[in-house]
Amino acid sequence: VILLLGAVISCAAFSADAPRFAPVAGSNLANGKCVLDRSSGLMWERKESSGLRAATHTYSAQFKRSATELPHCAAGQAELCTTQLYVRKVNESQLCGYSDWRIPAQAELQSLLDFSQAGAQRAAIDAQAFPDTQAGFYWTDTRYRALGVLGVWFDDTHKDLPSTALEPSRPGFLRLVRGLRTLADHVAAEKNAAANQTAASNPVPRAAPENIYPSAAQFAEWRAQYARYQ
Repeated sequence: VILLLGAVISCAAFSADAPRFAPVAGSNLANGKCVLDRSSGLMWERKESSGLRAATHTYSAQFKRSATELPHCAAGQAELCTTQLYVRKVNESQLCGYSDWRIPAQAELQSLLDFSQAGAQRAAIDAQAFPDTQAGFYWTDTRYRALGVLGVWFDDTHKDLPSTALEPSRPGFLRLVRGLRTLADHVAAEKNAAANQTAASNPVPRAAPENIYPSAAQFAEWRAQYARYQ
């Protein structure tokens, strides 16, 4: 049984031998526009080769003209390539007959990770259900304090740290979801929001001058660790 806010969905109807993913608005996984995850009850967007929902389009969580790299979804109009605007356009199109599509939470998106599928040019996800997935990061709607918006990486170089806080203006991929969030997701979101507010109103006191500067060796180690997840 999956406990959702305002509803309880029983998984008893789903056989353990049945495929986890089922097509929606298509006769099979090869041509369906949406995919139902039987394990969570969530419905996921599938991408296309071109058009509004092209698999290679990128978006920023917050557009910034001065960003080093701009998102790409409309020729010469990077300012239109934001996650919020994309959600609005997909809902206006009523993908698979629905207009309540949204950006997934971190836990929801990470539930799709499958590193057994990952390879040099293959994304860490069920290749039959989501053959359109790019081996890069996808945006979530989860913010991490003042560090940025969390992105989930679908490549084989981020097994130890599949999600990282990223600058909102950075271009990334996006896959929408629909369905009620689990109670756990709501609790996590509330805790994260509370932590963000606490961090903003109670900044960490600065240390005494002699404790501010780490050694050169420590800086080098931090840079090496950080570079691994870029």
